[in-house]
Amino acid sequence: MGILDFFEAHQSADKILQAFSGALCSVNRIISTGKNNGNKNILVLSLHRLGDTVFTIPTIKFLHEKFGADLVIACFPESAEIYKLVFDDLNFIFIDKRELKFGGRIASGELRNKIKGQKPKAVFDLTGTIYSASLLIGLQTENIYGVPQKYFRNLYTYYTEQRTEPHLIDLYFDVVRLIAPEADVALYRGYEAKVETQGRILINPFAGWKAKEWNPEKVLKLAESLSLEYDVALIYEKNNPGGSFFEKFRKNGGSIIETNSFGELIEAIKKSIFLIGSDSGPLYIANMLGISTFTIYSSSNPSYSLPYGNNNRYIAKRLECSPKPGKQFCYTKGGLQGCPSFECMNQLVFEEVYTKVKEFLKELNIKPKNH
Repeated sequence: MGILDFFEAHQSADKILQAFSGALCSVNRIISTGKNNGNKNILVLSLHRLGDTVFTIPTIKFLHEKFGADLVIACFPESAEIYKLVFDDLNFIFIDKRELKFGGRIASGELRNKIKGQKPKAVFDLTGTIYSASLLIGLQTENIYGVPQKYFRNLYTYYTEQRTEPHLIDLYFDVVRLIAPEADVALYRGYEAKVETQGRILINPFAGWKAKEWNPEKVLKLAESLSLEYDVALIYEKNNPGGSFFEKFRKNGGSIIETNSFGELIEAIKKSIFLIGSDSGPLYIANMLGISTFTIYSSSNPSYSLPYGNNNRYIAKRLECSPKPGKQFCYTKGGLQGCPSFECMNQLVFEEVYTKVKEFLKELNIKPKNH
């Protein structure tokens, strides 16, 4: 089979799958929607990693403003901790990742019953994948709003296409625009900057997957070089398999913060004035808390996830294989699908990063530790 034949066969199979799943979703919507029994709960499905949870906050702000105490957020426990940094009166349904079966993709019967027990008046799905789609099957509610993948659109009363333009904040806020087309995301995405001139700089060497992580030897050199002038600490989860490499920093008198819980991570970030890291959750949490950040990007397009505000900078090595305009990731889906060598990180040399970080520290007027 030639490449063209393979492509056409793939397209045909995809259309068949889309038609089949669409028919099943249509039947489910006919059976389930419009049967609320007078409940006022507004359910939000937000099943995300830490960084994307931060990107949903403007949407949650709008929905909280509109629905108040009736709002219920179904999310992972660590996502709830992020929301609690902004809101003090949200209601939560905690989802244990062990309740997602078949490789974490499909909700278990117990989880589906937990969600059904809410009997929500309406659902706002900020996830839009098979995770959340499996929770919507058989759920009796008046309306379901979302930005779903194409296979599950017929589960929703109202939906919009998944955008290909940045920022990810806008992707989630598109759900708001289904009920308030005039809503201005700029009114909800701002964080109060906390620019301090003396304090601790954190470096987070790890990310959600390897392709996002800068070479550990270069990270170590950056930590050692900056620690000659500033109060610097490496931070990562205790028992992280890669953490042993950075013991060299501790043995040479450097500081390492090993967190035992998500709460400890939050507290350490709160006590810092600057965070250097990859495209990862801790960096976006720091941005949300108003702390200045410097991002080392690799196989993802910075324009989709740039921290909001003027107290943030980044560096990225652009190569032939880097993400094209209108694409969030490179052709290997950010290194998750077989990148052979992570050249975007390997070709990013220490001197480039160190120089840009030092320039930004000077711009922020961050003082050396003995100043």
